[in-house]
Amino acid sequence: MPKNRKKAESFDIQDFLSSAGTSRSIEKFKRGQVIFAQDDPCDDVLYIQSGNAKLSIVNPQGKEAVLAIMGPGVAFGIRPLVSQKCS
Repeated sequence: MPKNRKKAESFDIQDFLSSAGTSRSIEKFKRGQVIFAQDDPCDDVLYIQSGNAKLSIVNPQGKEAVLAIMGPGVAFGIRPLVSQKCS
């Protein structure tokens, strides 16, 4: 590391997320509760602190395909940073 650079202070994600504020909030969802529905517009980025979230898609015939099971430490809904549809 160059001598003129200070070591960056560590960023504690848990401290950041545990303090709700104007630009962030802490939400709790029940088992099976829909967080986002397919093709819904959204403007949120979510971070899973505990529990799991299932990412799935439903085809026109009504069959569901599970794309991922996301757990603690995973951020999703990232796509709103570049468009209006959730990822």
